[in-house]
Amino acid sequence: MNESGVTTRKIKILIIDNEPTNLNVLSDYLKGEEFEVITAIDKNIAVKKMTVIPDIDLIIIAQMLLHADGVELVKFLKKTGRYDYVPIICQTVIEQNSQIFEGIQAGICYYLVKPYDKTFLIRMIKAVLRDAVFIKEIVGEVKKYTGIPAIMSQSEFQFSTINEAKALAYFIANAFPDPDTVVYGLIELMLNAIEHGNLGITYDEKSILVESGQWQEEINRRLALPENKYKTATITFKSGLNSIVVSIKDQGDGFQWQQYLDLSASRMIHPNGRGVATAKLSFATMEYSDKGNEVVCTVFKK
Repeated sequence: MNESGVTTRKIKILIIDNEPTNLNVLSDYLKGEEFEVITAIDKNIAVKKMTVIPDIDLIIIAQMLLHADGVELVKFLKKTGRYDYVPIICQTVIEQNSQIFEGIQAGICYYLVKPYDKTFLIRMIKAVLRDAVFIKEIVGEVKKYTGIPAIMSQSEFQFSTINEAKALAYFIANAFPDPDTVVYGLIELMLNAIEHGNLGITYDEKSILVESGQWQEEINRRLALPENKYKTATITFKSGLNSIVVSIKDQGDGFQWQQYLDLSASRMIHPNGRGVATAKLSFATMEYSDKGNEVVCTVFKK
């Protein structure tokens, strides 16, 4: 029970690993934290425990299991609907893009490369849980705008704050055939236009800000600076006979977008840096200008 008298529960983490030593190490790392640890040595035990413990918040699975029962387990979880927003971290001992894409296709959002220490593990878990809350939030919010923009054929909007970007993304996403898929990409690219484009926050700076919990505070501070006070980003929307095209442009100096288009092993273990690559999955095509301060995304109508 917290200070306000509201009963709180520990975050429940399911660890699936066929190596008992690994299970013990992870359990020891998480003891004394705000987590309740549930362990399983294979898929069958994991499924049994999930049927009697319905409110699991996060799953950690060993990479080696992905080559056998692990993939089937992850697919099973995603099909049930109950685990749509439960994030999955995969442990691995090597950094290989082929393994990363295999995991992404199965539904894994983060990789944990061994060896790692307790501090890094806790930091990773907290970042993953923040992302899960964010994703659940945007999917819920986008449903509030269902049907509103269906008649739009061509529009242009300006935005400068995080809240403005989110509201516009929720609204515009409903003009697409699959709003739940598109909204994530729109928000990632629009936030990128604000924080990295207009406000000039670098990759390394954001990593520090996210880990310290000061990201939103720094966004607000920079928005209030005289040189940024009147900066805006623009999103244009055009619906044609066979496709829908959106363009997002900021007033920044651009960035080296080429290195962020594909998911890499190194960025899968960081608290940020996956936004552009994962946004690409929301669209049929996504193309940046040479400078990098404008991106054009296309979705084909069904």
